[in-house]
Amino acid sequence: MKSGFQLPFNFRTYNLKEKNVKENFAERIRKAADSIGGQAELSRRTGISKVSIGAYASGKSDPSRERLILIAKATDYPLLWLATGSDKENQQSGKTLQCTNDHGKYEKIRISEKLQKTAEILESKTIYRTALAANIDAFHHAVAQDNQVRKNEKELAAQQKRIADLESRIVSLEKLLSSVSATPGDYQKKNKDNAA
Repeated sequence: MKSGFQLPFNFRTYNLKEKNVKENFAERIRKAADSIGGQAELSRRTGISKVSIGAYASGKSDPSRERLILIAKATDYPLLWLATGSDKENQQSGKTLQCTNDHGKYEKIRISEKLQKTAEILESKTIYRTALAANIDAFHHAVAQDNQVRKNEKELAAQQKRIADLESRIVSLEKLLSSVSATPGDYQKKNKDNAA
């Protein structure tokens, strides 16, 4: 399996400068596997043998880059976190969306699963990839327009607030001016008296 994704380092030689690097890596593999039901399920989802998954989880061996990518996709854990333990704020398993199904019940949708299926369809040599590509473009355009509308609404609300603030200031200034008893002629006369 060739992947266009390149790790920013050589996984096998990267020095993390921490104790028990192998044990920590094995712990992350175990955590990722447990998040989807265990090592057998990870083996099933990735096509990697149970023996190999067990070896990774026990720290006896390290997966290849391609296999680590498969594990990351199958478990929804960030690749960088699996490889190094960094990116801790995103180490929670799998981003999901809560959506309403055809029967009106809520269900969780795993984003990585949908992305993987989408990629498989787009890579297929079927008519479905053309239809999916057209739908993706149409939905992307619609989402971009919705985002622009929301942005415009926020800007409009901010402008309306500024206008209300300015109107309030104008009212305050008008009150201040009406409370001043001096007329323009009185003011000029007073200035002439002060100059003399």
